[in-house]
Amino acid sequence: MIGFSVENNYPVPMDEAVRLLHRIGFDAVSFNWKLGVDLTGGIQAARSLDMPIHYLHAPQGAYHTLWTQDAPEMLQLILQTLEDCKSWSVPIYVLHTCSDFVPITPDRAIGERNFRRITDTAARYGITVAFENTARPSYLKALMELYADDPHVGYCWDSGHEQCYAPQEDFLAQYGDRLLVTHLNDNIGMSTPGEPNSADDLHLIPGDGIADWVNQLKRLRGANKVDILSFELKRVSKPNQKLRLYDDLSLAEYFEKVYVHALKLEDAYRRSW
Repeated sequence: MIGFSVENNYPVPMDEAVRLLHRIGFDAVSFNWKLGVDLTGGIQAARSLDMPIHYLHAPQGAYHTLWTQDAPEMLQLILQTLEDCKSWSVPIYVLHTCSDFVPITPDRAIGERNFRRITDTAARYGITVAFENTARPSYLKALMELYADDPHVGYCWDSGHEQCYAPQEDFLAQYGDRLLVTHLNDNIGMSTPGEPNSADDLHLIPGDGIADWVNQLKRLRGANKVDILSFELKRVSKPNQKLRLYDDLSLAEYFEKVYVHALKLEDAYRRSW
């Protein structure tokens, strides 16, 4: 199955975008929770089309405060999001582990208390938390060690984050046995070696960057098998990003281009089973 992470910046309502994805051939969708964004239309459209909702992505925000403050506002926002995840019967909640570029002095005891609140709540709701690799591998490592034996916690591999933020890491070798979610995407690597930069995180269609997808699939095949290969891609670049490949494509043309690449990767992945 091929999954797609639905954005909220398309030139059509979210329910129309979901229907378009379905017509093109995508099997499943996922959503990013954002303040002020109503996901109801997209959720209802997916349900009406019998498209599985693979995961709900936690909101962007001050993740660093989870390591420095007891019960910060960010924790309350995440717990609120988990309520929606429960009400929509979404089985997996994808969560970052720390803000990427905010200097902090972490307190591990505080961090563990805050994350325990999150994971205990999720487990009570029947939701599995998947921690995602971003630009600070040490926080992911700390949490994966903390939850080493927890069946309600797993891993989300973002291939692009690995390539442009931490190319020295092999996250699938470390956590692939607990893989639950993929964020497959591409970029052109780290523009300044050794210096992670959010402008490098392009979320291009696989094949439009520098990733060796033969090797990526080989690594992925060595990890826990997933039923849904999910793609997290950006049609419109962020303001600080100079590379714009899809501006001249209509939304339908963009989704079709994604699907052609995704189908090839999914076919190659399945043929190894």
